[in-house]
Amino acid sequence: ECPAKATEGCPYKTPNQRDLRHHLWTSHPVYARENDIPDRQMKCNFPGCEFTGRESHVWRHKIACHYPKRGQGFKVQ
Repeated sequence: ECPAKATEGCPYKTPNQRDLRHHLWTSHPVYARENDIPDRQMKCNFPGCEFTGRESHVWRHKIACHYPKRGQGFKVQ
């Protein structure tokens, strides 16, 4: 159950903590920040790139923007 239910009336429910953290950061960022909910955001490490997002989004971003030939030359870290 979403902990913001008491203050914001949010009906969101999930048994998965990862999904709950994602929900809190996307729907209740002030609550997440004030309650030290871990943030899964990361930054693209390509030189000069400022893209940030969840790990899977950064992976797709790198493939699409920095290695358009489907990851040619891409090294997984």
